[in-house]
This record gives sequence, C-alpha cells and structure tokens, in this order.
Amino acid sequence: EAIYDTEKDLVYSTTFTTVYRDNDIINLDGMIYDIKTGSITSKNFDGFFEPYYCYSKDCVITNTEYLLLDTKITHCDNRKPHYYFAGKKVVVYPKDKIEIYNPRMTIWSVPVLWLPYYAISLKRRRDCMIIEPGHDSYNGVFAKIRYIYPLTDTRVVHILLDLYQYQGVGTGLEYRYSSVGYSGIFYAYYIKQQQDNRVRWNFLFNDTHQLNSLWYMQTNFEFLSDHEMYYYYYKENWFLLKDELSSSISFVRNSDRTNFRTSYLRKDEYLPLLEKFVNKYYQIPINFIYYPVSIGKLSVSESFSITPTFAEGSNNYEISATNSVATSYSFKFLIFALTPSMSFNTNIVKPDINTDFYYYNIYGFSLPLRHRIKNFGILD
Repeated sequence: EAIYDTEKDLVYSTTFTTVYRDNDIINLDGMIYDIKTGSITSKNFDGFFEPYYCYSKDCVITNTEYLLLDTKITHCDNRKPHYYFAGKKVVVYPKDKIEIYNPRMTIWSVPVLWLPYYAISLKRRRDCMIIEPGHDSYNGVFAKIRYIYPLTDTRVVHILLDLYQYQGVGTGLEYRYSSVGYSGIFYAYYIKQQQDNRVRWNFLFNDTHQLNSLWYMQTNFEFLSDHEMYYYYYKENWFLLKDELSSSISFVRNSDRTNFRTSYLRKDEYLPLLEKFVNKYYQIPINFIYYPVSIGKLSVSESFSITPTFAEGSNNYEISATNSVATSYSFKFLIFALTPSMSFNTNIVKPDINTDFYYYNIYGFSLPLRHRIKNFGILD
C-alpha cells in the first residue's frame, strides 16, 4: 500500500517494499520517498551489493549514496550470518565502495577484531594476491608472494616475490596463455642468496599446439642454474637438471585407442672452462601405446618404445627398445573377485658402437583377491 502526499511530494509505503536500483536489490520495511530530492528514508534495510549482503535498522538513500545505521555486512547469505562486520555507521557508494566506521568483525557471535575504519571495494577486480608465510631451518622465516593479474580470459600474468630471512629476495615472472588449439607457459626466476653467496636462476618455455583432431605438437625449452632451484618452484613436478640446457619438440597423435609420439630431445651442458654449452646427448625416441581393449572379461594392452641416443662429435651411440604386453581377466571364485594379470617386457639394448645388441625379458604375474563385505567395505 502506498500513500502519495501531493502537498509535500512524499510517497509513504507502510508495507514491505522492494526497490530495484542500478541492478541492486533493496528490501525495505516501509519507506518515505521524497520525489523532489529522490531520497528514501526507511527502517530495516535489507540490500545486496554484489557480493555483500547488508542489513541495517535505519537507512537514508540518496542519488549518490546509502547511509546505513546499525549495520551488518557479510558474504554469508544466511539471515543470521555466521560472520559479519558490524558498524554503527556505514556509507555505501554503489558500484564503488563500502565505508564502515568503527567496524567490529564477529564470528559465531564472538567479536574478534576492531578497526577505526575499513573500506571495501565494490569494483569488479580480476587480480588477486596470494601470500604464503612459513619457516624452515634453511631459509628462516619467509613469505612467498604471488600477484595474479589476468590480462584476458585466456592470458594470465603471475608476478612472484619471495622474501627469505637468511637467503634474501627472490623475484620471478610467469605468463600463461591458452586458447582453442594451443596453450603454453613462460617462466623466469632469479635469486641472489645472501647466506650461500650464490646466484640462481631458472628459465622455462613450454608450448602445446593442436594441429588437427588427432595430432598436436609440444615444444619445451628450459635452463636451471642448478638443481636446488627446484626448491623454490614446483620441484616435485619437473625433471631435475643441473647446469643443463634442456629442449625438445614432440609430435603426438592421440585417439581413443592409441597414442603415438615421436620427439627430438636435446641436453646441452655448460662448461665453465670453455665458457659455452656443449652437447651432452640428443635422443629421437618413438613411443606407441595401444590402450587396454576388452574382449569379454579379458583386457589386453600393448606399448612399444625405441630410443636412439647420440652425441654430437662422437661416433658412439646407444639404442634401447622396449615392448610390453599386459593382460588381465576378471572373474569370481567363491566369495572372491579375482583379476589375474600378466605382463611381458622385452628390452633390447646396444650401449655403444663397439658392443653388440643384447636383450633381456621381464615377466610379471599377479593374482589379487577382493572380497566385498555387504554394507561394510572391501577386503583386498
């Protein structure tokens, strides 16, 4: 129900009212709307300013701001939020910011933090900062800081800043890109360690391009000053290198049944006496995998690889080849489910030009037993 006072140009609403303004949703327990000034005065304000919910006992809404008294602000969408900022006075500037005066942070009805002033931005931001503090005996107290800034939906920049009590400051840059048909990463990191008096750095470039529905090409280029660089970044995911320049290019064909890969892998080692990189070896491996195929309860898989290894300026070479066949068959025996499996590996090696080929076989057999206990679990 609304009453219009024509003399004062005021509209009175004595019932629950919803106001839609600039994509903001405002629920009011009655209101007084001044047509001349465009302001609204109300009790029991309930509003949503993405991503924040605001609840207040009194409010005054003008064309430029919301003045809220006795207010709670939270991300929690429960009517009785689990956590919130409470402020006697709160000013909301739509699409800009929320200013809270004398805010008190409360978690489960327990006050945990008080500030004289706190501002919350309402502007859409795509960037963020991650800080990972820690301590160990080698670095002392440290903080790993990563600032992430998306340039577009498919291109992201990471700026790295690592502060170490004993080892100084490490800085780095990471650039990731992706789109339909290609993706890649560029990474560089540098640190001058104070305690060890050493300079360490790392450079990485990795790119994958989809050539068609079955084929894609992978390119990799990496250099580390020494293997301990991995302590600082993704050490568990990368191959360990030491004073080596690693590069490769691969062509891969992948389908539902098979995977075929041929590559050129190269390792160059830096020799301080010569002050240049010298080829350590290069390989041209070929790999083929036939994914497991089922014939009834019988499963069969096959893989084959051959890896020639050469070194520039040398007549020596090494060739290794491996063929692997694995089968398994699933059936039930009494209360057990059995899946016996068998594997057969043939390895052929020519370690150098002066040695004949030799081969060896590896046989494997396993008979796992499984008993499923009703309404309880599985016993292996």
